[in-house]
Amino acid sequence: MKILSYIAILLMPITFSANAEVYKCKHVSGEISYQSEPCPSNEIPKGVVKVKELTPEEAEAAKAKLKAWHDKQAADEAAKLKAQKEQEEDSHIHESLEYQRRSAIAEEQQAIEAERQRQLRLPFNQQWHNGKP
Repeated sequence: MKILSYIAILLMPITFSANAEVYKCKHVSGEISYQSEPCPSNEIPKGVVKVKELTPEEAEAAKAKLKAWHDKQAADEAAKLKAQKEQEEDSHIHESLEYQRRSAIAEEQQAIEAERQRQLRLPFNQQWHNGKP
């Protein structure tokens, strides 16, 4: 997706020029590139692409389309950042609740152990008096 956007951005100045020639070249690696100058000697020429002149209306429409695309990209990025921030906040809240839950369990266990220790320290007859054998 990003590669297509870079290609579109790189080709925009070409579309605004009048009757420009664009050279199609094949690199040794097999990649195809488009450039305003003839292919270097280490690349294979694949032809010349003639670019037609745009009318002022077409140029304005292309500029508007490019601006709309940029606006959409910015909105998508903002939405992505917002979602990421919300996810981080949710994670922080979850961690905080988990910490509180574990703290409550630990406090409950401490209270149970303290009560058990208190019961062990009671004299035998006091336990009998409280209804415990």
